[in-house]
Amino acid sequence: MAALPTEVIDCDVHPAAPDMKQILPYLDDYWRDMVVTRGTDGLDLNCYPPNVPLSARDDWRLSKGKPGSDLGRMRTDLLDRFNTRFAICNCLHGAAGLFNADHGAALARAVSLGEGRDPCQRHRARLDRHRADPAPS
Repeated sequence: MAALPTEVIDCDVHPAAPDMKQILPYLDDYWRDMVVTRGTDGLDLNCYPPNVPLSARDDWRLSKGKPGSDLGRMRTDLLDRFNTRFAICNCLHGAAGLFNADHGAALARAVSLGEGRDPCQRHRARLDRHRADPAPS
């Protein structure tokens, strides 16, 4: 087998959406209160549920937890196995599906900021925008 190339950048990595508790600190007071008052408990998409077969390879599934929720496993299974130097993380979440663009933008920003930080700096979070946002802020 030929050696894998070095300096690979994977730009299609999908970590699990963070728990609402993880992103609450990144929301403004108004939106934090809205999430708590409404009882919003997650941002998983109905069209992409976490436990369907297409969400992770069978040999990469966790015994508990959502696919993409364990940074150590992601590092071992994806980054180390394929000599990936960097991974650009694209967290699939439901903020884009909200009809209120301001609410969606607040949640998208909080998800971008609240995605787990990688101590080895090989994962990079992308900035996210709501689909109805006409221009970056």
